[in-house]
Amino acid sequence: MHIQTPIYHLMMVTAVILLLILTGCSDDTPDDYLESYVYGRITVSADLDTTANYSGIILLVTDGSGQQTDTLLFAETQRDGSFSGKASFRERDQYPLQIKRYGNLISASYIILAPGDTVHIQAELPEFARTRKVSSREHDAFNVYERLQRNYARIAMFINSGELPQDTIPQVLDMWSELFWSVRDSYPSTLAAEYSSLAAVEITLGWDDDRMLDYIARALDPEYQVFSTLATYGANAIARKHGLDRAIAYLDSLISVTPYREDQVALQMRKIELFGDSTRSEKALAAVRDLGRQYSDQPGIAEWTENMITDLEKFAPGKPMPEFSLQMEDGLILSSDMLAGAPYLLEIAELADPRYQGEYPLINYMYVMFAPSGLRLITVPVDEDPILISAFFEERERNWALASNNQHTDEELFRSLNVKAVPTRFLVDADGIIIRKYVDRDVSQVLMDLDNLFN
Repeated sequence: MHIQTPIYHLMMVTAVILLLILTGCSDDTPDDYLESYVYGRITVSADLDTTANYSGIILLVTDGSGQQTDTLLFAETQRDGSFSGKASFRERDQYPLQIKRYGNLISASYIILAPGDTVHIQAELPEFARTRKVSSREHDAFNVYERLQRNYARIAMFINSGELPQDTIPQVLDMWSELFWSVRDSYPSTLAAEYSSLAAVEITLGWDDDRMLDYIARALDPEYQVFSTLATYGANAIARKHGLDRAIAYLDSLISVTPYREDQVALQMRKIELFGDSTRSEKALAAVRDLGRQYSDQPGIAEWTENMITDLEKFAPGKPMPEFSLQMEDGLILSSDMLAGAPYLLEIAELADPRYQGEYPLINYMYVMFAPSGLRLITVPVDEDPILISAFFEERERNWALASNNQHTDEELFRSLNVKAVPTRFLVDADGIIIRKYVDRDVSQVLMDLDNLFN
C-alpha cells in the first residue's frame, strides 16, 4: 500500500500536505506577474571546446505547480557566453533551472526568484553544478541558511547517537534555535528568513513552548508560504498551555486575516482535528461533514474528510484500541492482548524521513523519562530496506522494541488502524483505551499526554 510521508521543511502538517493539490484550482492567485532580472556568463572548458564560442547554451526556468507547466525564463548565451533576461513568476519561490545545449540536458538545479531581485550566474560547462556561482540577495541569504542546516545536521547526529547528556539537550537546542532566528533578523523578507523561522520553531518543539510561541508571534505573516504550518504549531502549543477554546479562537483569528483559500482550509482542518482530540468529537464530526460538502468537488478534501470521519468514529479519545498483532524483528509475534496492563505508545514511521530523524532525540528523551513508570514503546518502520534500518540505529541510541520491516506490506494492519500517513502514533492506556491518535503530528503533544498520564 502507499503511505504518504511529510515533505521536509514545508510539508509537515497533514492538512498542508493535502492542500497542495488545490494549487491548480485556487482562485486567489494574483493577476499580475512579478519580475526578476537574471544575467551572467556561462563558458565551456577548453578541454572540450577550443573555439571559445559559447553561444547556444539555454537557461530554462519553469513552474509546474499548476495544471500546466509555465516557462518563467528562457535565455540563450551569446558567443562570449553572456546572457540576460527577465523572469516572470507568480510568487517568490525556488524554481527548477535547466541548462541545455544542442538539445541535451546538461544540468538541473534550482533558482530563487523574488520580485525586484537581480540574479547573477557564472559557471563553466560541463561541470555546471560544481563551478556554479549564483549571487543575489535571496541566494546569498539562502546560502547562509543552508550552511547552518548542514552544521545543525551534524549536531543532530551527535544528539541522536546518545553521546550528549540528556539534561544538556534543551540548552543545545535553544542555542541552535537562536542561530536560525538570527538568519531571519539578518536577511528579512527573504525565503531564507521564512525557512529559518520555521527551523527555529521546529527545533523548540516539545522543549520550550513559550519560546516557540514567541517565535511564531514574530514570524507569522499571511504572505509566508509556511503561514499555515506556523499557525498549526502555534495552535497546538496554545491548546497544550491554555486549553482548546483558546486554540480555536487563535485559529479563527488567523483564518480572518489570511486572504488565501489554501491557508483558510488548512486552518479549518486543524480546528476539526483539535475538536477530535478532545471530548467534542460530535462537534468535530459535524464540522468535517460540513467541510466535505463545501469542497465536494475536490478529491483531496474528500479523502481527508473520509479519513477524519473514520478516526473520529473509531479512534477518538476514549475508544477501545482495535486488536492487532505485529511480527517483531526477532521473529516473535506481539499482539495487542500482550500489551494489556501497561500504557504503550505504538508508532508507525519512516526512519529515513528527515523529520522523524529530527524528532528522534525527543522521542528517546520521552521514552527514557517514562519507561521507569511502565511505558512501552513499539516502532513499526515502513522502510523497505533492512540495511537502511540498521544504518539508522548504528548512529543512534535505541532503547525499545522494533517491529520487522516487512510489516509495511501488511495491508490489513494499516486498514484496521486507518493509517494513511506517517508518522502515525497511538497512545493507549493500561486498559486498552485510546488516549489519543496522532497523525503526522509533532511529538510534543505526545510528551504532554504522557506527562498527564504518569504525573
